[in-house]
Amino acid sequence: MSIDSRQRITELSIDGFDVIEHFPGLSLQIAQGTILPELLFVTKEEESRTFARRRKGDGTISRALLELILPRMGVADESELSDQILSLLASRSLTKEEIRSAVASQSKSWKNFVYAMISNEADSIFYKKMRSLIGVAVLSDLLSRVDQQLRNILAGVLYIGPARARSERYYRYQDLSVSEIDPDGKNFPMFLNSLSYYQVQRLSDWIRGLFGYGISIRREGGHISIDLMSDGHRSNIVDTGYGVSQILPVLGQIWWARSRPPLPASRQRQVSLLAIEQPELHLHPAHQALLADALVGEIQSSPDGRPPDSRIRFVVETHSETLVNRLGELIGNGKISHSDVQIVLFEADGSSEHVTTVRTSSFNEDGELVNWPYGFFQPSML
Repeated sequence: MSIDSRQRITELSIDGFDVIEHFPGLSLQIAQGTILPELLFVTKEEESRTFARRRKGDGTISRALLELILPRMGVADESELSDQILSLLASRSLTKEEIRSAVASQSKSWKNFVYAMISNEADSIFYKKMRSLIGVAVLSDLLSRVDQQLRNILAGVLYIGPARARSERYYRYQDLSVSEIDPDGKNFPMFLNSLSYYQVQRLSDWIRGLFGYGISIRREGGHISIDLMSDGHRSNIVDTGYGVSQILPVLGQIWWARSRPPLPASRQRQVSLLAIEQPELHLHPAHQALLADALVGEIQSSPDGRPPDSRIRFVVETHSETLVNRLGELIGNGKISHSDVQIVLFEADGSSEHVTTVRTSSFNEDGELVNWPYGFFQPSML
């Protein structure tokens, strides 16, 4: 597919045939605001308007097929042939076997024509042209369905950035409900305040099981504060290490990605995706390893009643050797399958400072790294 600066398709080649020539008087364009290109058939008059009216693709493609087939078939009843072509187009058949099956119940003359066209090697070019026009409809469907699937996935994405807001001793109470944690974690206290007592307790128990301390919200006057609880002692979050204030929004986002209410139902299965940038910042190496445990634990489990194949997926950008090695340990211990983890490496290309080389690595069944570049975590030798 070739597209010009005005989002018009200047070439649409399917199996070596450019189908643009079969749509005279029409401009094939890309719809605005789509992730993958949505094909629009627009007349010359509509092309000049600010908002071009969308046209039904099947009717346009059916007409192009009719004009291709009619001269060769030479039938008198054009309307009957048009109905038969539209029926074939609706089947979205692309193989010879599928096309034979699609026309098997049609009129004898139409069936004989299609069978002969498929069988006759001399007509192979004509058959490929016809198949390419059907392919336009299949392509349009495919792009639309994948676009919708991507939208469903992106609608379920949560994100937490690398630089989280510094904790404060007290936060001014705000009478509002917060349903998502900001990428910088600045609204994390208000997010906790929006949770029910039961939800805060569940989050606290989950964090305690990983890091050995729980959390609670204290409300005094017009302020709220976040306390850590460990071995019967309570302390304000600012009186603990800075790393704790940085990791709590990350842990809260991980927990919320799985525990939040499901999105409105759709025909496609929804996948929750959580993107985390450098969660290891300001963390002790031992806590970086525990963070890997948190990620793996959430992959293994799912809330009551949620289908197993709607598990949370993580995209983690990290420079932590400890986190990577811990994932290998968990794989070796059977806590997670090696096929559930992929590592993507981004390296500066030695030939140019503006080029980045991307390669993939993985773990084997014993948790050992495969295709790992030697010295990746080591300083370059000068």
